[in-house]
Amino acid sequence: MIKKNPLRTMLDWVEKIFFVIQAVCLYASIATVVVTVLARELFKISIVWGYEIACWFVIILLFLGMAGNLHHRRNLSVTFVFDIINPVAQKFLQVLHFLVEVVVICMMAVGFQTWITKVGGGKLPASGFTNIQYYGIIGVGILFSVLELICEIVDLAVKKEPNKASEASEGEEETV
Repeated sequence: MIKKNPLRTMLDWVEKIFFVIQAVCLYASIATVVVTVLARELFKISIVWGYEIACWFVIILLFLGMAGNLHHRRNLSVTFVFDIINPVAQKFLQVLHFLVEVVVICMMAVGFQTWITKVGGGKLPASGFTNIQYYGIIGVGILFSVLELICEIVDLAVKKEPNKASEASEGEEETV
């Protein structure tokens, strides 16, 4: 057993950086759309690259968010059902969920690798970005999602320290 997961420490740091990047991308995407619409409607100026840039910010936001959601173990689930079933079934569903995550991320990685080898050399017409510059963040999101899944496996080998708060509350219950 190891005392601390070094990969978890690194991913905590990376996630903080991703959060800042996501915030910037959210506001930059909104600003790009607002500027594009105002330029078109008020000044009759067409900003041809506006849509591509706004979408690029959203792609960054979503694929870094995918890794962030795995990092915080936030995802869509039916908690009502999960919370009322017995602990054995909960463990089974957690393992099943992890396996589904692995399969989906592997499928994404294979699809991304196949796509990038077939059309990776192309360019977007309005912005002039290459496909790698534009869609490369998808690979980064997949990479960090894989690291999060590996980190979950390593976390199983980390020695769990007893929770001081739960020990204190158990002691209080006994004295009452």
